[in-house]
Amino acid sequence: MFPQNTLPALFVERCKQAPNDTAIGWIKGESLTEWTFSQYRRAVEAISLALRKHGLAPQEKAAILSATRREWNLSDHAIMAARAVSVPVYPSYLADEVEYIVKHSESCMILLEDEAQLKKVTAVVGNLPPQKLVVTFNAVSEAAKAAFAAAGGGTLRSFEELLTEGEAEIAAHPNSFEQMVASAPKEDIATIIYTSGTTGEPKGAVMTQYAWCCNLRNVIAFLGKTFDKNDTILTYLPLSHVLGRQDSFLILAFGWKMIFAESLDKLVGNIGIARPTIMAAVPRVLEKIYAGISKQVENGPALKRAIFNWATSVSREVIRLRDAGQEAGGLLALKHKIATALVFSKIHQKFGGRLRYFVSGGAPLGVDILQFLRGLGLTVLEGYGLTETLSGCCMNRPDRQYPGTVGFVFGDTQLKIAEDGEILIKTEGLFSGYYKRPEATAEALKDGWLYTGDIGEITPEGALKITDRKKDLIKTSGGKYIVPQRIEGMVKAEKWVSQIVVVGDKRNFVTALIGVDKEKFKDALPTLGLTLECSVAEIAKHPKAREMVKADIEAVNKKLAKYETIKNFHICPEEFTIDGGLLTPSLKVKKKVAMERYKSEIDSMYSGVTGASND
Repeated sequence: MFPQNTLPALFVERCKQAPNDTAIGWIKGESLTEWTFSQYRRAVEAISLALRKHGLAPQEKAAILSATRREWNLSDHAIMAARAVSVPVYPSYLADEVEYIVKHSESCMILLEDEAQLKKVTAVVGNLPPQKLVVTFNAVSEAAKAAFAAAGGGTLRSFEELLTEGEAEIAAHPNSFEQMVASAPKEDIATIIYTSGTTGEPKGAVMTQYAWCCNLRNVIAFLGKTFDKNDTILTYLPLSHVLGRQDSFLILAFGWKMIFAESLDKLVGNIGIARPTIMAAVPRVLEKIYAGISKQVENGPALKRAIFNWATSVSREVIRLRDAGQEAGGLLALKHKIATALVFSKIHQKFGGRLRYFVSGGAPLGVDILQFLRGLGLTVLEGYGLTETLSGCCMNRPDRQYPGTVGFVFGDTQLKIAEDGEILIKTEGLFSGYYKRPEATAEALKDGWLYTGDIGEITPEGALKITDRKKDLIKTSGGKYIVPQRIEGMVKAEKWVSQIVVVGDKRNFVTALIGVDKEKFKDALPTLGLTLECSVAEIAKHPKAREMVKADIEAVNKKLAKYETIKNFHICPEEFTIDGGLLTPSLKVKKKVAMERYKSEIDSMYSGVTGASND
């Protein structure tokens, strides 16, 4: 456990402990570049001093508008080391959304990725607080620079220019960085993370340096014997999201190697280069892994299918024993060894051959998917946390899993269930409140307890089980309560459905909006008379595709109470994407947006118009 109470102090100490160990790396093409902790510190020191030179004062805000990459992380640490406040902005946001966060947070500097992001800032810079400095990670054209200057944007620097300025500052003031870090009180605000706005305007969660250090201490208390400096983590989740941010800070806790993936699209190839031992993942990523493996097995030769099914049945028996606190022996142990050699080892090689754990959070993961991956020997540590809890505060134990739960609390975290089923959490690692939103803060924080808005229960083993979001519970006109997340998870675990929004609040029966994607339907397109060039809309309106989705829903309906069953559905003629506005940057469905966009189709499902259901 560490005594430091600010992230910059912890950063400096970690870099001193092992200056020659590899700290970070980043992938470009087929190559991996790595830096030691000494190089890592030098870059952060240079950027931090350069930002101070340009006038970044203690507790002023600086926004970061970029996809996940090395420069994002360096800028984040540099801003905090300067005692300023880091404000992440999702790179998928439109110009008006960027304007809202920069303006609301009063950010006086922006560090952004490329020309596309610079154009967004240029379009709204006249409405922003005066910018002391704007920094671009990638080179931008002279035309883009001229447009920014013409809009009154102010001083523009490249990331390389900033590093050069910082090196000059280090030479002129060799001790100023450590003095600056040492002067920071634990009460300093470290960052303001804005929620992704699924239910209205984003709220800025204020997080202190001390709260983040408490969060990391809690993680160490729970996982200190599981992870260590010999691990490698592949970082690709959005650093604008709290799960990705916690992921990026864990290098300070464990001293492990952190590799930045090139992009989410190139993740599969990057895994083979980075060969991680740990990967954080949101459920949507694990769902795609599950779907990909399932499809490959299903389309393979009969003999391979039989071997795979035998191997997974053996693994399920081994897991059953482990969950009961026992280990397989004798013939079962031999079978498991053979299954690993014939099947599981080949799958592991696709993940670099060293992967020990997936850490899943951000939304519930279907039990079927969890057990399927466990059966392949890919352990998923499912956890729970919110922006307001600085990400994870509960997790399943590495040595024993409790499928269907999010595990046990970390460190000093306290947990209780209110009379109405709402989950309440208390810890030193909590956010301080919503920036400039005192009413929202008072609603969320009462007597030191966070009212999470999630509904849950505690199992006899002491694990937390999430049943739904409080605001998402559906009450039919007949007075029956329905948990949509459970139904949605069950449907997505079937073959054809990629996304689903269960509808039924104050209605007399349940319906659903369905999202499909071409990847799942790729092998079935010839039977539909469609090609790879077809649109999602063509799939959505195809009668055979509807029958395929209907079969998925009917399979789930058989497992539900009659009042929970989906009576009608509409296949949306578009893929659910971030750019299309139906997914948040953390890949959650924006249910409110979907229901507003397809309001007439929903109404038609209840009025009995069959056209609304793609018949």
